[in-house]
Amino acid sequence: MKAFFALVVLPFLVLANPIAEPELEAKPEDRPHLDKRAVTCALTGSNVKYHQSPSTSSTADGEFGAVGTRVPFSCWTTGSSVNGNTLWNKVASGKGAGDYVTDYYISRACSNQILTHC
Repeated sequence: MKAFFALVVLPFLVLANPIAEPELEAKPEDRPHLDKRAVTCALTGSNVKYHQSPSTSSTADGEFGAVGTRVPFSCWTTGSSVNGNTLWNKVASGKGAGDYVTDYYISRACSNQILTHC
């Protein structure tokens, strides 16, 4: 009886329970209605200013205090050079939201490789 079950019934049970195919992940351009995800990064300098545009000559609306302050960023762009670094990250929310911080004072763990271009 066990042999009959193994040889005749078991194959039908396997066919009746197919394996689901994995879903393909959507690319960001396939879902423009979704907001970009913010990435929180640590600052490597103290009293780091956040500016209205990605330039040291633009108005600074304020500054973040201590080294290690964690700031959410939504994207990166290019702007004026700070010690040879022309990348600037846009503050996503909270203090300084919508303003830019030079990438020079942002932890290397938060490079432009994990943020999207603005």
